[in-house]
Amino acid sequence: MSEPREVSSPYRSLKGPPTAKESAFWAKLSAGWIYFIRSGHGTPVKIGFTGPDTLECRLAQLQTGHPYKLYVTAKARGSIHDERTVHRIFATDRLQGEWFKSTPRLVAFMNRLEAGESLPKVVADEMTDRDRRPNWAAGY
Repeated sequence: MSEPREVSSPYRSLKGPPTAKESAFWAKLSAGWIYFIRSGHGTPVKIGFTGPDTLECRLAQLQTGHPYKLYVTAKARGSIHDERTVHRIFATDRLQGEWFKSTPRLVAFMNRLEAGESLPKVVADEMTDRDRRPNWAAGY
């Protein structure tokens, strides 16, 4: 029987402790901003995640490819996992990728975050049994 060979990945080595690069990558994904960006009232909303110090940079990146002025409508501290949960909650309103229809339910969600309610509280209030399914079952 041959020795198992090590498979390299930018995310996680299969052998040994995490490298410094891997640790930094996972730390970045565990703490940052869940953001809600759109160009105006009633326009599609982008729900995304970015690192703890890069929200303004992310807005500038998105602005480059968008013909209208974009605004951060709401934001909350969270992780990449929180972003995916929010995507599942609004899955029926998905237009393309991370862009969603600006429904009254989504606007109310963003307003609660901007009013200072915590993301876990707002998410818990909005989640249904369907949203609690694992990613593979939710068609994500």
